[in-house]
Amino acid sequence: MDIPLEVGQERRWEETARLTDPVHGESIDCVETHYVVEGVESVDVAAGHFEGCCRVRQTLVYADGCSYNPQIMTELYWFCPGVGDVRAETIAFPHESGVGMVVELVEYEVH
Repeated sequence: MDIPLEVGQERRWEETARLTDPVHGESIDCVETHYVVEGVESVDVAAGHFEGCCRVRQTLVYADGCSYNPQIMTELYWFCPGVGDVRAETIAFPHESGVGMVVELVEYEVH
């Protein structure tokens, strides 16, 4: 992502990356990545309360023929200036159960 982030900022790029599918153990190519900065919010996580976090929606589109289902995975990130990602949510997780995942900052230090 380009830093600093601004609401409405959008980027799209294609890349070829060999990824290992944790369920099927095979590699696939990641074809396209897109992100958009949707807004600025405050976020409460285990590490505390963070103001001015940019909510970023990232979409990954996987190559045809890969074993991932769905082939499109969407993630939300809350990026706090001076700290980094404080929360991430996977909306469509690429495995059979379709269960999403939430990752939150638990603690941090400023040096």
